[in-house]
Amino acid sequence: MRADRVSLPEIGECELPHPHSLLIAADFSDESLAALMLGFATANRWRASPHVLHVCRASAEHLVIEKNGESVLMTPEQAQRFVADHVDQCLALYRIAHGEPAFDVVVSHVVAGEPATSIVNLAEELQVSLVVVGKSGARGAQGSLGSTAERVVRTASVGVLVSRRQLEDAFEQAEPTCAACIDVRQRSSGVTLWCQYHREPQTRRHTFHYRDRDARRPQNLPLLVPMAPPAP
Repeated sequence: MRADRVSLPEIGECELPHPHSLLIAADFSDESLAALMLGFATANRWRASPHVLHVCRASAEHLVIEKNGESVLMTPEQAQRFVADHVDQCLALYRIAHGEPAFDVVVSHVVAGEPATSIVNLAEELQVSLVVVGKSGARGAQGSLGSTAERVVRTASVGVLVSRRQLEDAFEQAEPTCAACIDVRQRSSGVTLWCQYHREPQTRRHTFHYRDRDARRPQNLPLLVPMAPPAP
């Protein structure tokens, strides 16, 4: 995948970043495992080089590695090997689930410091095209990304992809997906999006944009329909 230039009407030319590498922030939590799996999948799709960063605390000449609620003092060399072994185990899990990835090497980094600042600084130093972090907010916290993920999103100069572990209550506030709509999409191979109920004008709760193919310039023609209650 290479950098390219695209021309947009009345916008001009914009440079698309070359996705040569990405940075995955990782610790030893379930949220971190989800971030690693998502980061490996993205690197595989981009054919990019994944870098994995673990941020820890320093204590004199040692590093403090925290795992499963326990803190262990390690030399920098021990910490590097410990994190590298963890990344190897996660990569093995990815291979089992998805096969051999397109990238050849995963580079692991261990840094002592404040997590969000360390992530953003290393992303700048490596000039990555994307940062992947795990959502670590408290279970059930409304609108919480977790302090580290939120600060990375706000301060990083590149795009940030936030993953989350699949929780039973992850979508408890969302309206359940219409089973009839899913069935129609599967049977029509995506040609038809909505079931009979959601195709009715008074119940369509979406905005559609169509391109006028006969016009010289693209035009968005929104179809605005009032909100409707969910299907019975």
